[in-house]
Amino acid sequence: MAGAVAGGGALLSASLQVLFDRMASRDVLTVLQGQKLSATLLRELKMKLLAVKVVLNDAEAKQITNSDVKDWVDELKDAVYDAEDLLDDITTEALRCKMESDSQTQVQNIISGEGIMSRVEKITGTLENLAKEKDFLGLKEGVGENWSKRWPTTSLVDKSGVYGRDGDREEIVKYLLSHNASGNKISVIALVGMGGIGKTTLAKLVYNDWRVVEFFDLKAWVCVSNEFDLVRITKTILKAIDSGTSDHNDLNLLQHKLEERLTRKKFLLVLDDVWNEDYNDWDSLQTPFNVGLYGSKIVVTTRINKVAAVMHSVHTHHLAKLSSEDCWSLFAKHAFENGNSSPHPKLEEIGKEIVKKCDGLPLAAKTLGGALYSEVRVKEWENVLNSEMWDLPNNAVLPALILSYYYLPSHLKRCFAYCSIFPKDYQIEKDNLILLWMAEGFLQQSEKGKKTMEEVGDGYFYDLLSRSFFQKSGSHKSYFVMHDLINDLAQLISGKVCVQLNDGEMNEIPKKLRYLSYFRSEYDSFERFETLSEVNGLRTFLPLNLEVWSRDDKVSKNRYPSGSRLVVELHLSTRVWNDLLMKVQYLRVLSLCYYEITDLSDSIGNLKHLRYLDLTYTPIKRLPQPICNLYNLQTLILYHCEWLVELPKMMCKLISLRHLDIRHSRVKKMPSQMGQLKSLQKLSNYVVGKQSGTRVGELRELSHIGGSLVIQELQNVVDAKDALEANLAGMRYLDELELEWGRDRGDELELEGNDDSSDELELEGNGDSGDEEGNDDSSDKLELEGNGDSGNEEGNDDSSDELELEGNDDSGDEEGNDDSSDELELEQNDDSGVEQNGADIVLNYLQPHSNLKRLTIHMYGGSRFPDWLGGPSILNMVSLRLWGCTNVSAFPPLGQLPSLKHLHIWRLQGIERVGAEFYGTDSSSTKPSFVSLKSLSFQDMRKWKEWLCLGAKVENSLVSRSFI
Repeated sequence: MAGAVAGGGALLSASLQVLFDRMASRDVLTVLQGQKLSATLLRELKMKLLAVKVVLNDAEAKQITNSDVKDWVDELKDAVYDAEDLLDDITTEALRCKMESDSQTQVQNIISGEGIMSRVEKITGTLENLAKEKDFLGLKEGVGENWSKRWPTTSLVDKSGVYGRDGDREEIVKYLLSHNASGNKISVIALVGMGGIGKTTLAKLVYNDWRVVEFFDLKAWVCVSNEFDLVRITKTILKAIDSGTSDHNDLNLLQHKLEERLTRKKFLLVLDDVWNEDYNDWDSLQTPFNVGLYGSKIVVTTRINKVAAVMHSVHTHHLAKLSSEDCWSLFAKHAFENGNSSPHPKLEEIGKEIVKKCDGLPLAAKTLGGALYSEVRVKEWENVLNSEMWDLPNNAVLPALILSYYYLPSHLKRCFAYCSIFPKDYQIEKDNLILLWMAEGFLQQSEKGKKTMEEVGDGYFYDLLSRSFFQKSGSHKSYFVMHDLINDLAQLISGKVCVQLNDGEMNEIPKKLRYLSYFRSEYDSFERFETLSEVNGLRTFLPLNLEVWSRDDKVSKNRYPSGSRLVVELHLSTRVWNDLLMKVQYLRVLSLCYYEITDLSDSIGNLKHLRYLDLTYTPIKRLPQPICNLYNLQTLILYHCEWLVELPKMMCKLISLRHLDIRHSRVKKMPSQMGQLKSLQKLSNYVVGKQSGTRVGELRELSHIGGSLVIQELQNVVDAKDALEANLAGMRYLDELELEWGRDRGDELELEGNDDSSDELELEGNGDSGDEEGNDDSSDKLELEGNGDSGNEEGNDDSSDELELEGNDDSGDEEGNDDSSDELELEQNDDSGVEQNGADIVLNYLQPHSNLKRLTIHMYGGSRFPDWLGGPSILNMVSLRLWGCTNVSAFPPLGQLPSLKHLHIWRLQGIERVGAEFYGTDSSSTKPSFVSLKSLSFQDMRKWKEWLCLGAKVENSLVSRSFI
């Protein structure tokens, strides 16, 4: 049985399905109840859409090479966008009435009014014409042109035409000649990469390597392609190892024959160009292989990481792009006689520019070089240089790349096409891209599924990454890039709906434009965007950065990282953001980040379709109250809005809000009734107030928030039971939590640059050296003098197992108090609502969920840490920071946290002795402590005198320890 991989469905198929779902949604049906005319029109609209839906696959395939079909698809796409906007109007108005307790009368009047009716009639009229035109264009039901029709690959290779793969070949040969480290008889090695990167060529190199030929008893090469036909593949393997195989199609007989031939043989099998992700198909194919000898190998080439996972590969080798030098050598071999460009210096100069367009893709270099062979006219070479890759005749690159797109599921095609908004080499922030997809309605959340939209988007992204549509950035962990030709493909697919604005004004702009991006300049004038006033359906307005300005700092890091402020002020004409953009009624994504904008017009409340608003690094001082009428708003980013001191009072009305980022702002308290934001998934900070509705107990309703959370101003907790009501133990999705009892700006500045990894004295390396620096082999005692003028370093006592540190006390006073004016005193706020002994109860009630990975407790004023800190309720804790808890005199049993890797302690001025309680053991216990610890640091411990080092009891001795 053949397991053919069908095309993933046309891009518009996903859009139409979303439309149909919304037409059948409760909100729309409720609004249309009793409105016979409107309901009839929408049913007619659905029928017209279904009439063109049946030919979408054929149209999508043919639009690549047929401009008339491309125009037809673009017009259909525009009609679908208009239908989406219409339904969005209906559901948004229904939501407004629900929030404002309005009657349905207004909604019904709008739906039955002439404006809505005329819009529906206009869309259905367009669809009717398109349905007629499809016959003239020859569009038929089915999958259209078969992009997968290609000649099967063979194992023959011209080694002289391969460049830059020596290292890859040696690595794969090493695995082929090695024993099976997995313990399985048969090991699978996967070669993964985008189309045209050279996977098949590398497989040919290793297949024909003399060492491989001598190592294996039998070899077979099978070009699998999109049709995973078990009978064909099995028969091909048999013919490769037994030329006398009969030509029958009985899979049972074929597999028995194959098993017989492979018994006690060490074999190599190459499965080239595999697309099938069905584990059952693979399991059926590999059944006869298990009779082979240990050391047998299977090499599979694929564009999809999931294929490698399904086949249980023991090694996955991702092919990288060719270097510029190797790419030029490959191009020159096919463009010049004998690969020698020296007789044609001008052509060589142009050729090296052409090679840059190939972006390290071997297929592109080979194709373009072959197209220019024997061509000596400079003008023709310049034409190739200045042409789009897709416009060149007999181009093998387009089919190779379009095939990857063709097999994408339709919901991923929309997400991929949207990425044409990003220029080449642009560093794409994954999490932000998912928020943009969500704002545009690309994420399909199953009604019965338990995944959030963010989790759905994460799955979409990694599916595209698995298929090589994205590549990891070399310098930023959370950023990704697209290969230049993949970016070109995205622009080809998206067509006129997506525009990257280059330098200068928008003189010619397609009226069908929906998505706009551009690079900021120091001053972006109104003239640059003036023609946007002619665009009715703009959905995305996205300024971009020329360089990466990351926003992924964790809550437990420095609050004001060095170098965070921008050197150059960026300005956007007031007429753009206060006039022009505020009239774009279907805008869903609006970013004004990094511009010198101090306030927004109240008219932002008219952008009722807005889902995403980013004001990062703007000096905005207030948000207008009408922003609370944006009932569709999902994402509000106020990162580093340092002049912003308060949020709008009625933010509780933003019932669709899922992400609120106010890191590094100066917001003094949260608006009341934040607990009503039931959709909230990410909340960066919660600033506790004293009034009802702003207390910490509001968090009880936000149990779904995840990621990182900072709870600030906990000294404002009036009733400790309010902390219990917050129910942090129910926040199972939080990874990181910071609890703060007040922090002033001076404290934040002091923390700046106080990075444990760079400013501390490391006493022991990470396992490379045998001894700790400064330690005498004869003694386990180390005494360090602080920065005081009068402290004397005491000699090492070989009879002691203690570590004594003298505090930073100029006077030698045992209490360690320093009255000097240049030190920052971390005294608790005298106006706290809870007395300091009450802080103990508050922290005890703020026990987090056991899933928490990172915890920071800052300026806690209680006298002891709660029992849960060091107990079984935080067994998954990886990182713990205790900062400025000046009244605490003893540590909890932190040594018994089995997952703790990083422990950082700063200015616990009440600690005089660190003993067995720190380890959670006693001197006679053999119970191990700190079994996972990798780094340990103490800073500014002014009263610390004695450390009972139970070093022999610490399981992991390879710990980096720092003392300041």
